[in-house]
Amino acid sequence: MQYGKSYAARSNVMRSSSTTHPNKAYAHLRESILKREYLPGQRLVAQEVATELGLSRTPVREALGLLEQHGLVEQTGWGFIVRQMTLGDIEDLFDAREIIELEVARKALTKVDDEWVNQLRGIVARTRGHLAAGKPIESIRAARQLYVSVAERAGNKVLAQMLAGINDQIELVGGALVSRHPERADEILLENESIVDAIAQKNIEGAMAAIRDHIHKSRRLHLNTTSAILAA
Repeated sequence: MQYGKSYAARSNVMRSSSTTHPNKAYAHLRESILKREYLPGQRLVAQEVATELGLSRTPVREALGLLEQHGLVEQTGWGFIVRQMTLGDIEDLFDAREIIELEVARKALTKVDDEWVNQLRGIVARTRGHLAAGKPIESIRAARQLYVSVAERAGNKVLAQMLAGINDQIELVGGALVSRHPERADEILLENESIVDAIAQKNIEGAMAAIRDHIHKSRRLHLNTTSAILAA
């Protein structure tokens, strides 16, 4: 009887470890990529990552496979590298982003209340705090939470999942752009303040126009500065 309990306990630990280790590797690699500690085109060596995290190569390889599915890494003939997005990739991404973000905004703007507006202002405040601390990459990553909140407020789970599916890629190209043009982080803050002000006033047309303008400005800047996307 005691043996049975011990065996079950060991099995639970093994199942837990098999789930936890890829998650640990995934979280580490994802954060490192989005913080630009790993740069576009940089090789990701499973053994090196495994050694750093104290893991075997298997969970690291599993994590790299998931990151490929989520658009952050790509396979080459000799392994994985941080994804280098082409202009075509960026155009496709912004097409999808505009469709999704405008639609969730349209739905969310019928559900505005003071509590939600305060949450949005809190996101803007955190964005401002990162900028004041001289952390533009962290600032634009925090700013993305504004659009996540709008998607959640819309109440359409499918649209929210679609946005979640491309959000890391939006952060990836945004980080590349801001690394070359840090002033864009300040512009994003101002644009998001205008969006939240329009939402607070329940100005549907004004908020939709501000969101559209924000997306279009980011898109133009991305497409006009190819080197920002491919910068090492």
